[in-house]
Amino acid sequence: MLTVYLRSLLRDEAAIDDLIQETMIVAWRRLDECDLNRPFGPWLRGMASRLVMAHYRKQKSVPVLLHETVLQVVGSAVENRVSVPDLHATILHLLGMDHHRLTFPRNGLDERLTGVYEPRIVKEIVA
Repeated sequence: MLTVYLRSLLRDEAAIDDLIQETMIVAWRRLDECDLNRPFGPWLRGMASRLVMAHYRKQKSVPVLLHETVLQVVGSAVENRVSVPDLHATILHLLGMDHHRLTFPRNGLDERLTGVYEPRIVKEIVA
């Protein structure tokens, strides 16, 4: 489970092996802080994700997975703020999906991924 999680964040197998060992050492040292009434996996993944971020800081490189245009729009979010449902609707639109029809079952009802309120497609990102 931890290996799969780290492989989703890193591509270097040697770094993955090192981070698994570091995570286990940190978990062993902090085992007394673990709440046994809560799931163990998220606690362990939380430590692993902090170690991954430290790994990237040491490397002084963080993988960029976004297009430049999206980064510019996110950077200007102080002036042109966009709600999360609006961003989701825009991303689904760019992927060619209708956000009105994309639903998932929840408590016996079909709920839209973009929420109850009508989201708008952000034209500044699309243009």
